[in-house]
Amino acid sequence: MLSRRVVRSARGYAVAALLLGTALSGCASNRTASLGDSDITGSIGGGGAVASSAPALVSGQRMSLAAVVQYAMANNPDIGIARAQAKDAEAGIKVARVPYMPTIDYSAAYGREKTYASDTEIETDAMREEASIRASQLIWDFGKTGADIDRAKALSESAQLRLTAKTDEIILATVEAYLAVLELDLQIGISQQNVSAHEEMHRIVSLNEQAGNGTVADVQKALTRLEAARNQTINLQAQRRSAASTFERVVGMAPGELQIPTPPAAHRSVTRADIENYIATSPLLLSLEQDNLSLQSQKRALLLDHLPRVTIDGTVRYQMNVGGTNPARSDGRLMVTASGTLFDGMDRISKVEQIDARIEETEYRYRRAVDNLKFDIDDSARVLDTASSRLASIAGQIASGEEVVMLYTQQFEAGTRGIFEVLDAQQELSASRSDHITAQFDVLRAKYRLLQLTGSLAQALN
Repeated sequence: MLSRRVVRSARGYAVAALLLGTALSGCASNRTASLGDSDITGSIGGGGAVASSAPALVSGQRMSLAAVVQYAMANNPDIGIARAQAKDAEAGIKVARVPYMPTIDYSAAYGREKTYASDTEIETDAMREEASIRASQLIWDFGKTGADIDRAKALSESAQLRLTAKTDEIILATVEAYLAVLELDLQIGISQQNVSAHEEMHRIVSLNEQAGNGTVADVQKALTRLEAARNQTINLQAQRRSAASTFERVVGMAPGELQIPTPPAAHRSVTRADIENYIATSPLLLSLEQDNLSLQSQKRALLLDHLPRVTIDGTVRYQMNVGGTNPARSDGRLMVTASGTLFDGMDRISKVEQIDARIEETEYRYRRAVDNLKFDIDDSARVLDTASSRLASIAGQIASGEEVVMLYTQQFEAGTRGIFEVLDAQQELSASRSDHITAQFDVLRAKYRLLQLTGSLAQALN
């Protein structure tokens, strides 16, 4: 059996451990509180160690948010797909202009030809030669080619805008993946500190039980608290692995040590005029407008399709030993040709109906995109507008929680407080610090989201 002196010493050790844990947690709290400051220069990753090396885009090493975003922009396949689609659409303008250019076709043939006339029973066997060149130039098509060119230009502009929108989308996804890993690293650090405090308290309760100053039930209750704290850390570590997997999928590499980013500039209230301006400049909405213009141009081209196509055609032909043995001859012609379709089986009308349906779909897509943009801007602005009071409230909880833990610890040392009251206070303090980190990262995410919605995210990160 342990003496009461040993138990008192153990209590004193527990007090020192709790105070040390509180100090360490306070440092972490102060550090995470600096997320709202502009002079933060720390980094965290894989346990929260601070790195001193220069930022590098090597998996497992220190990474800044700006460098990670640049890497993702250069390597993300979705951006590459959108860039290739933009090149495709730009080349489509040249394809649409082709009818304005002259076309020149040629043919040449050489080979043996045998003929036989049954009425005269004359048979010939000679080497046949043929060659021809045909040139054609469009004169007038009543604006159909011009409508096709307008359609191709609108599609190209839409593809460029979609590239911009996709780039912004990937940048935001990279930022969110970055912040998710960073936030979980900080949460894991706080959770591990909470586990350490519970481990020490479980040790003290076990000593008390051995000295006859506690019960087996007390030890089991302390163990249950400890296992709950450990389980919380395990869950956070699992979430961190999932967040790292998302980071690797978006960025193209595994996260290393992540620097706490410099927060974006202070938020100002978003007015209705601001929202209307964002709607007018949104790459996604502008892309949908260009899609609508391309469909309108395609419809115009189809409505003109029944009109004739007027061209000037020139042909020069050379022939020898055609239809028998005969001398070489040649001929040429230059003609103005009008060609068209008298009946196409309702093909043109059916295609116009298809385009009308697509135009209607595009208009509904535009309305949905406008509604989503307004909602997202209002939602991000709401988070930022309530952030100050929320963070101030949580900061007050942390300050009072630290004082309660210290007082309860002193009272526990004096024998006027039970160990579980101290553990309750410690758990509440750890929860407040976790909530504080969550709130700070919610603010960061809302700021970056608002920058993306207003088209200034890339500039802010650069």
